[in-house]
Amino acid sequence: ATSGTITASGVTNITGSATEINAAHNNGELTSLDSDFTVTISGTASAANANTIMGYTSGIVTATVTATGAVADLNTALSNAASNDALTLVLNATSVAAADLNTLDGKTSVAINANSIATMTGTAADVKTALDSSGITEDGGIEVTVTGTAAATDLTAIATATSGTITASGVTTITGTATAINAAHNNGELTSIDGDFAATVTGTATEDELTALNGYTTGAIDASGVTAITSGTAADVAALISDGTVT
Repeated sequence: ATSGTITASGVTNITGSATEINAAHNNGELTSLDSDFTVTISGTASAANANTIMGYTSGIVTATVTATGAVADLNTALSNAASNDALTLVLNATSVAAADLNTLDGKTSVAINANSIATMTGTAADVKTALDSSGITEDGGIEVTVTGTAAATDLTAIATATSGTITASGVTTITGTATAINAAHNNGELTSIDGDFAATVTGTATEDELTALNGYTTGAIDASGVTAITSGTAADVAALISDGTVT
């Protein structure tokens, strides 16, 4: 329409389809566009197209993005996304690593629709973060497999957060107060905890709690972080320590 110079540095928001926005940005007559404009993409954009546009600007990008396939792959495809981008994502994956879902949660300000997720794996900390996040909606019945070291309070929080089966046989070490560790072990949703987990106990404890814990596992119990034993005779405490399981 014009052969004259076009000054587009004052453009604050660009709207249109992903194809149209890409064409405008890459037009040789519009090189004066700043790199902080906001974007509203109409329709549904592929992850690749949305990611390209997010690479053009530090401004907020608002879009509905096709979110099919593995969540790990989606994280890679949306490498330019930031937490303030308003990306509407409806997953179709049925399984996910909790860490991957948490990463995706950090790429959009809109709650992710994760109702398709049936199974989740990861550390207790990662799983708890995903299940507790207000940025992730799910059906409340995800089956969870927890591995590695777990805070006892994270395990009990997971038991509360999902009605799905929790497989905790891969938990190798449980940390926390004796009260919290015993509560996790005795939680009816966490019966899959193996009988050889190691325990790292902190805070105050009673001799009865330590004795009970000693009976729950053949693994090593590190009680060096216990600051006080609030009940129990000296003889009982000595007997508990003497077998070498509780240190």
